[in-house]
This record gives sequence, C-alpha cells and structure tokens, in this order.
Amino acid sequence: MKAIGVVTEVKGKTVLVKGTRSSACSSCHNCEAKESCHIELIFGDQKQDVFVEAYNSVGACVGNRVALESATDKTLFASVFTFIIPIILAVVTYLVASSYFTQELSAILTLIALVITFLASSKLMNVFAKKHLKPVVTEILEESELD
Repeated sequence: MKAIGVVTEVKGKTVLVKGTRSSACSSCHNCEAKESCHIELIFGDQKQDVFVEAYNSVGACVGNRVALESATDKTLFASVFTFIIPIILAVVTYLVASSYFTQELSAILTLIALVITFLASSKLMNVFAKKHLKPVVTEILEESELD
C-alpha cells in the first residue's frame, strides 16, 4: 500500500507524517454525480488529516513531502485474518449447529459466532498492525525549504 504525506516531526529513526484521508468519492474522476453522491450525502465530506508514524529509511526532514509504503503481503494477511476466518468459522458453526438444533436456532448461533469472531479478529488485527505494519518512508518527493 502506498501513500503520500508531509513530515511533521522527526523522532530518531522514525518520522511523524501528516496525510489526508479522503472521502469515499474523492478518487472517482468519472462520476457525474460527484456532488450529489449518496455516500457523500450519508457520510458527509470525510476529508481529515491523519498522522502516522513511519520508519525513516531515506533521512527525511520536517517539511519534506514523502512517499510511504507498507508491506502488501502483511496487509493482505491481516485482511484475510479479519474477514475470511470469521466467515469460515460461521459456516462451520452452522454445519455443526444444524445437526443438533432447529434451523432458526442454527442461524442465530451462526450469526452470534460471526459477530464474535469478527470483533475478536478485528481486535487482534489491530494489535498485529501496530507491531508489524509500520509504514516506511521510501522516497522524498519534495524537499523542504527549511533544509
């Protein structure tokens, strides 16, 4: 995964980078309904500044516009863990529960298993992400005038 931001603080081997989280429609260049999109109407304009700590592999300084990358394979693993594992467990729960309970009760147990495993895997994924998905500054796109 790649992103672009501006270095706001240098902390030893890491930097704090400020970026902008765009709304769901910001990358939709071909959409004729961009100003009246239902997502934009429901959720509002979600542009906001976000800060991320990244490993400073290129010696970026405060004010530099930089490119960030995070490991795609680890991000994919986290996504699979968060979404696929709960679905597999829900199917297994349904198959086992349908052998012992009515169809309605099996469906309820399956839904409960899905929600609980999704919440648990989301929490575990957040812990994993904080330890293993730290982005890396890979390139200085624009030097700061402060240098």
